[in-house]
Amino acid sequence: MKKFVCLLFIFVSFQTVSAQDIPVFFAGNNRGSLVPCGCDVPSGGWPRIGAVLDNTDASAVRIAAGNHFFSHVPTPRDDQILDQNKALLQAALFSEYHFDVINVGEYDLCYGLRFLQNAGSTHVLPFVSANVRDADGYAPFPPYRIVSRKGIEIAFIGICEPQNGFNYSAVNPVPVLKKLLEEGIAEEADFVILLADSPPSRTLTEFLKSTPGIDLAVCARDPLSTEVPLHYGTTALAQMGSQGKYLGILDLEYGAKKTDWMDISPYDRVVRKAEKSLPYAEDRKAAEKQLKKQRMNLLNLSKKHPDRYLWKMLFLDGNIMDDPAIKTRVTEYETYPGE
Repeated sequence: MKKFVCLLFIFVSFQTVSAQDIPVFFAGNNRGSLVPCGCDVPSGGWPRIGAVLDNTDASAVRIAAGNHFFSHVPTPRDDQILDQNKALLQAALFSEYHFDVINVGEYDLCYGLRFLQNAGSTHVLPFVSANVRDADGYAPFPPYRIVSRKGIEIAFIGICEPQNGFNYSAVNPVPVLKKLLEEGIAEEADFVILLADSPPSRTLTEFLKSTPGIDLAVCARDPLSTEVPLHYGTTALAQMGSQGKYLGILDLEYGAKKTDWMDISPYDRVVRKAEKSLPYAEDRKAAEKQLKKQRMNLLNLSKKHPDRYLWKMLFLDGNIMDDPAIKTRVTEYETYPGE
């Protein structure tokens, strides 16, 4: 366990001069899979997600960004009972780990709206979706939730790709988001996060570029992942990658005002790259001098911007020890890679 604890410390230990610090953990886009992917480097899976969350502080915020429960719309050849039981196990785990928000993505709706509603009646599942509608045109889920921690209010808005499905539809999210911002959601919260079942399409990025009010957009759709967020106007955008291989970790540090947020992720990344390359430097003394300068730059930025945030991606590979209890539960339904 020491190896894992040290790894987690690296990911949430950038605080320097701030009064408060809140870590926010994002799972997303595993599409029905409970175990690590069968990739060259098996990664992801609930046993590793659980291992990370087991070692987080009680104040940490836990978020499901979307596309967790299923991989495709069922066909007559599928074992539909197995697929639904796997989804119900995920529902139980979301509840047991006290997830604060769960965005509804297209792949969560593969078995229709009623499945999610029934799962939510059995487990505590704080779903959000601003643009999903039932067969009568009503919103079955709240458009957003506000999570309070240590004196800060974080709003999480959920959206889904536009589509028509079994007993539901998902309308164009852009007008819905505009209305929420016009109604003052940015005034209700200190930090606003969009959970998007969407790739960073031109429609989405143009909206973010032209419409202030969203501080961070987390996309759980495209297979690409972003170690450092891209910026569109005043909004940073991060992508979760595919097959649930990563956990996104957002560290919020803030002072009294909780305004004018600064993304220090690029500067932190420069420091980490310099630290990693230091043992291989041809001119060790010059490399150490440069690293000291970069660290000082990061420290000065932190002092200048008391309200700041840092985004990192935690790769859920074999360096993360499996939670044995969760591994036992998931292997009732899926074979663990390599076993």
